[in-house]
Formats: sequence, C-alpha cells, structure tokens
Amino acid sequence: MRLRFSLTALLLSSTLSTARAEPRHAFAPKPVAESLIGDAKRDYVAARLLFDSGDYQGALLKFENAYRLSGDPRLLWNQAVCAKNLRRYARAIELVQRYLDSKSPLVTPDAVEAGRAFLAAALPLTAKLTITASVPGARVYLDDRLLGTLPLEPGLRVDLGMHSLRIEKFDYVDFDETLTVTDSKEIVVRAELRRILHQGTLSVQAKPGNAIAVNGSVVGVGQWQGTLRSGRHRLRVTAPGARPYETELVIVDNQTRSVNVTLEEARGGGIPTWVWISGGVLLASGLGAAGYYLLKPDGEELPRGSIAHVGLPLVRE
Repeated sequence: MRLRFSLTALLLSSTLSTARAEPRHAFAPKPVAESLIGDAKRDYVAARLLFDSGDYQGALLKFENAYRLSGDPRLLWNQAVCAKNLRRYARAIELVQRYLDSKSPLVTPDAVEAGRAFLAAALPLTAKLTITASVPGARVYLDDRLLGTLPLEPGLRVDLGMHSLRIEKFDYVDFDETLTVTDSKEIVVRAELRRILHQGTLSVQAKPGNAIAVNGSVVGVGQWQGTLRSGRHRLRVTAPGARPYETELVIVDNQTRSVNVTLEEARGGGIPTWVWISGGVLLASGLGAAGYYLLKPDGEELPRGSIAHVGLPLVRE
C-alpha cells in the first residue's frame, strides 16, 4: 500500500512539469503553460513558484483561481497534488474524481490510469461521510469549508482525525459537532435543527403598588417578568401621586432586558398627591366632609346646615 501510494503521488506530481513528453497516443494536448492565457496563466505561473518553494497551500489557492478562469481540468489535477502534499487526502480524492469525471480530451489515458491508482491508494486513508438534517436546504461546513447545501452529493469523504462540523440555516439554531475519525468506517450524522424563537425576556422591578403595563396592557404590580417577541415594546409604570414612567425598549432574541423603575412624586397643578380616585371610589383618608360634597353623585340630597345651603349667589350682571 505505501509503495503504491508513493508511486501514485509521483505520477500526480509529474503533471506539474511543462516539458513536452513523447506521446504514447495519437492525441497529445498542449502543455498547460502553453494553453493558458491572461490572468489564468499568471496565476498558474505563481502557483508553480509557490509549489516549488514548498508553499502547497498558496499553490492550491492559485491553481484554484487559474481553474476558475480557464476551466482546464488539468488544474484540478494540480490542485489534487497540492492537497495530497498537505495530507488532505479527502480533498485530493474529490479533485481527482472531478478530473476523471470531466471526460475532457485533455485527460489522457495515462492520466486516467494514474488517477484511478491514486483513488485506490487514498480511499483507505479516509472515511465516507453521510450527513442528513431535519430540514432541507441547510449549509454544511467541514473545518470551516463550505461543502454545499443539503442534500449533498453522495461520495463525500473525510480525512482521519478530528474535524469540526457545522450545519446552519436561516431562522434555525446552528448544529455543531466534533467528528473523531479513527478508521475508514462510514460516519453518519443526523442533525436535528431547532427553529429559532424570536423572543426574549423583559424583567421590570418597581416599587410595591406600582402598576406595570406593556404595550398598553397592565401585566403586573410592583414587579413583573415575562416573555415578549423580539423587537420594540412600550413600557409604562404608574402609581397614585407619581409621574408615570414611559419608555420604548428593544427585546433581543434569547436575552433578558432588566429595567429598574423609581417613580418621581408628581408636582404642580392638578389633583393633589393625596388624592387618588379608582373606579369612582374616593381613596383619600383626610378628605373629610367638604371633599365628599365636592365629589358627591348628582341627585343626592345634602343635609341641612351644609355649605350647599349657605347663600352665595352667582353674579350674573
């Protein structure tokens, strides 16, 4: 296995050479360096320099860009060489498979043979990865690299070792899991995605007897805590003889907003602070008889000798 793998690596690496080889078949495509033009050739040349200096990650990125610009499948092959040297065998397998599946006339029979030999040698160093989720359309990231959107294409593989898996979809809580791959057995992940509840908590602490209203409705007295949808809400705290407290606040998903309220004593005109009428019932302990007659219901007979019977006519002229 080791000998076969090293030979495969040598065959893959030989593709980086731009020298002309004696063709074994009637059709001999032009070397990559002669086929590319413009920015694709520029990135290819940069990739070669990076590869020769041992910067396989940088070379991989440049080869990727050259392929994006040109579509030459041989650049998939060169990407696979870089991935193999980085020991990212699953990535190299994916790239070689794409290279073979291209069915391009640029893919020679010798290259097909080398590619198949590499796949046979590299597959035992990886494991098949199957991912499903409770909702379709979620995006899958493996080690922060986007693999695609569920459902994924079959044949996905992962290298041996530790890997971070993240599955995300708008309006759902991200699914995160650490994968430990120790052999080539298939890894199956079934993700249950939970919908995000766009709500948070409001906690209001006021003085005893203070009325607490949210969005115009009284919800508690003195203190209150409850769940509200995320967004803007109106809070009003009132008490007899005090200035109302009013504010607009924002509730954020899965967070608690705490508000402490201390009302100020009302001052100035209007009903004095010692008067509070609720539901038509007078709640002022020191008001006395005069207050009663001022606020008495219409139609009720006043007792003789009261202030109502003292002559004090209205000036009309």
